Amino acid sequence: MSKSHYDATATLTLKKITPVIKALFGELDDPGKVAESAELREVYLNYIAEDTIICWDVQGLADLCKSLGLPPKTNVCDYYGTLKEALALLGTHFLGEASNEEPWSVLVRSVLSDYSGDTADLKLVFELAKFLDDGHGLQSFLMEGCWHSRKPRMGEFGGDFVFVGRNFSQVQSTSDGGAAASNLDKALAKPAGAQQEAASLVIAQVRELLQGITDEAKRTEVLKLLTTALSTW
Repeated sequence: MSKSHYDATATLTLKKITPVIKALFGELDDPGKVAESAELREVYLNYIAEDTIICWDVQGLADLCKSLGLPPKTNVCDYYGTLKEALALLGTHFLGEASNEEPWSVLVRSVLSDYSGDTADLKLVFELAKFLDDGHGLQSFLMEGCWHSRKPRMGEFGGDFVFVGRNFSQVQSTSDGGAAASNLDKALAKPAGAQQEAASLVIAQVRELLQGITDEAKRTEVLKLLTTALSTW
């Protein structure tokens, strides 16, 4: 049986690497590359199979609290309890009374629900960073990866990407993209006048893109403009 691996690189666009960024994303490589805006820079993280992984670094968050003069009282061996207390302390420090309200309270529940010793949900990590902004100014996160095997077998090679920004997010894999293209090709093989399935598949792709728009009002505006543009196409 061949062994599969997953490797990836992640790019964070931000103002600077800060203690919050290190606690959430780990050690980053800063080659000094300037992004589109002169105020922003791009830093990198390597995600190597069986080596580097983005997970909920409870110890890192506890150390962050200590550096802010807010040492957690929970036994550090109680990872879940320490994570819960650390989020409460950090929320109070950065948000004040708003830490008891939505959307922070909802985010905390999502993080605690997602927590395990395995990979962290990158969207949740990004959202935490947005709230806990100690001057890092994180704008977006892009991870591009691939899974591969030592033996060239069908279904054991592919790639994906995860993009999370302040205004839009999207996750796509080569297998999903290939399946969507194949299904659309099959649907279009039907005769003219029987293209409802093809239309439904295209609509599903557009709907998925629209769902990635964070702001509901902007999503509605884009949908209206798109509808108008297609009606006159």
